[in-house]
Amino acid sequence: MITHSLWEATPSRAVAFKWKATGQREMFKTNQSPVRADRIDDNRFLLWTHCEKEDDETYAEIAPGGIPSLVLLQITNGIEGVSLEEKWSNSIRAAKVWPIVSRNFLLVDYKDTTDALLSLEDGTVIHRLSLPCWYYSQLYPLEAQWKDMARRTTWKDPRRVSSKGSRTKAMPNVLIYGKDASFTVFDYADYVRRPYQKTQLALEQQLASFIDVENMPADKRRMLFEVFI
Repeated sequence: MITHSLWEATPSRAVAFKWKATGQREMFKTNQSPVRADRIDDNRFLLWTHCEKEDDETYAEIAPGGIPSLVLLQITNGIEGVSLEEKWSNSIRAAKVWPIVSRNFLLVDYKDTTDALLSLEDGTVIHRLSLPCWYYSQLYPLEAQWKDMARRTTWKDPRRVSSKGSRTKAMPNVLIYGKDASFTVFDYADYVRRPYQKTQLALEQQLASFIDVENMPADKRRMLFEVFI
């Protein structure tokens, strides 16, 4: 049985920590596999068991459909005050977890070295391919961007295939890998028209810190400019 407590921290008060709520939940755990708590956002956090290799036999006896190893809790405010509400639970044995809050997903690294994407809304499994760049950047492609992807396709990880010495720039909706006059742009969101248009000179000055814009051919400079307007 796991006991979890919620505290409010206000450093400016005389008593910095104030208790808000407490709950209990039966979860799978051993001496080698403790239960951890990870914050998802301001109102949600995840209790999950870090499963070790030594626990495989023990876990096989209770999963699937047994004691959960993942539990998502949500903070709610009611008439009686603050409480911790369980939204969903799952028996997936996890070595690591990565919240992808921008798409409301949870990426779980299975003990058998495969990955699973779960919905943070209800815990259901989403059968999609996954790559390290998705959870390192906290982003994930839109549904429409999967349409033309062939089944069983393996995508290369740009962090590993980029040339030595290349630089990376992460923005809210894109990742850019560049070196000298060579660059790659990964766009993760639908085009949204901005309320104002930046000039090509302003964009080139902004990108100059990680891409050698000055020595780019004119057609590539124009292409890069069109990506950001």
